[in-house]
Amino acid sequence: MPRKLRRNGETLAIIAPFSDKRLRRLKKRDLTAQDIADFESAAGSWADVDTDQLLADIYAHREMSYRPPLEL
Repeated sequence: MPRKLRRNGETLAIIAPFSDKRLRRLKKRDLTAQDIADFESAAGSWADVDTDQLLADIYAHREMSYRPPLEL
């Protein structure tokens, strides 16, 4: 049974129990031979990537700021 979460008479959210029936409604697509071939062809596709440089680039980009300076 769904429950309403309220604060000062205002409904903030409605919580309902999860039903497995919702999962059953989702149809699973069968894998085709092309799907499997595509998956297998991706194996090793990053073998030529310099992982040390990739990590250095990731950390360097995390330090960059693309926002304009804040003027108060």
